[in-house]
Amino acid sequence: MDPDRERPTDPPRRAKDPIDEERSAPTVRKPEAGGTRSRWGRRLAWVFAALVVVLGLAAGALGLYWKEIAVAVVLAQARAHGVALEMGTLDIQHHGLTIDSVTLGDATVSMASLPGVEVKAKEVSIALSPARVPTTASLRKVQARFEAAPDVKVGVDAVSATLNGFAPESLAIQGVTIDAGDAQALLALAEVARGPHFAAISTKIHGLRLKVKKVSAGLPVELAVEVKDVSPKGPLTVLAGVTTKLPIVNLDVSLAKLELRGSEASLHVGIPSAPELSIDLNDGGREIDVILARVPADFLADKLGWSRPPDFALSARAKIRLPDEKGASVEGTYEAVLEHYVPPHPAELDGIVFGDATKASGKFQLHGDAATLTDLRVQAGALALSGEGTASLADRGKVTLTLSGSIPCSSLAASAIAAHLGLGAGFLAGQLASGHLTGSVSVRLGVVVEGKNAAHPDVHPAASLHCGLSL
Repeated sequence: MDPDRERPTDPPRRAKDPIDEERSAPTVRKPEAGGTRSRWGRRLAWVFAALVVVLGLAAGALGLYWKEIAVAVVLAQARAHGVALEMGTLDIQHHGLTIDSVTLGDATVSMASLPGVEVKAKEVSIALSPARVPTTASLRKVQARFEAAPDVKVGVDAVSATLNGFAPESLAIQGVTIDAGDAQALLALAEVARGPHFAAISTKIHGLRLKVKKVSAGLPVELAVEVKDVSPKGPLTVLAGVTTKLPIVNLDVSLAKLELRGSEASLHVGIPSAPELSIDLNDGGREIDVILARVPADFLADKLGWSRPPDFALSARAKIRLPDEKGASVEGTYEAVLEHYVPPHPAELDGIVFGDATKASGKFQLHGDAATLTDLRVQAGALALSGEGTASLADRGKVTLTLSGSIPCSSLAASAIAAHLGLGAGFLAGQLASGHLTGSVSVRLGVVVEGKNAAHPDVHPAASLHCGLSL
């Protein structure tokens, strides 16, 4: 059998109905007018939501790390203007992102505008402008150290400062304590204070307590001074309300005002209420130059507790050298003039001990509150004596002198004749004796002057005649 013939034939295909064609065709929708805008709106919504999330995270991070960020800003601003800050704690006052002030605890501050100075404070409060520039600062419980004066410690109760461009413009300082090892260390600090960096700052100090442990290695005595107010004005510093006890002499001093005028070489101390006295400190305080100008006897009697001395005026100058070596003696020289005073003497010596003043000069060496006097020279008219002695400050002071000299016999004879017969006879006798009366009279004086009885010195004269006649 033919397989092809036995397979049933496929039914004949009929033509598709147009209606069926239409039903089987895919549906195509026409785009709506607002579709594009919807898609962009959804995208913007997602972007906005993402921004909100990012800003939220940033705000959270900013809140979490606000202090660290603020610290970094403060330190960066300070460093940019030459201020180095270290702190134990930091408190920031702000509104929003604007910092109003910062308070540093246990802070250490150093500034390029004040080189060689380090300040440590228990608390430092700094007010800032909107541009984050410091305008004022207040410090409490301050310790300051100066590179140029390492042996000086400075403590301050409180400081108020106005600032200009991160540098101090004015300072109001309360309760200052200065501890210095010696006078040289204190003068080194004074030199720093007179320097150009501090001189440009308007400064007022209320309440100063100064302590010098020892004046020098050779003069290990303590000096303590209290001052009510201090007003530095460039090279001039005015101290008001000064009280102290002078070492060695143990003399209480109270002064309404003291003026310190410094230069590169020295420091001048002036007392407006006692213009007769001035003191210059030279060579870094190693040399003290004391000048008395016509000090009346009444003043000495009042200040030194002497009995009423003769009506003289004292002018003197003493230069005191303070050694650097421990145990070395304090030495110096002096010159003095007692106006309206000549030593007691018999009338027969009026022609020799004449004039209205007695001059003295010599050297001294201090040993505690006592001194040895050497190279002593005393001159009153034509009487010139030399010798040595001692001086002590105990019991209002005591001076013991041994003086000797010689008087030409011709001069002695002329003076004696003038005392009894007049100046003309004395002059004639002197002319006659000058070529024929030879030799001299040796004079020796022992003098003791006690402060409690300064008006009546104890004088023990002695004389030896060595005269001869030459024809």
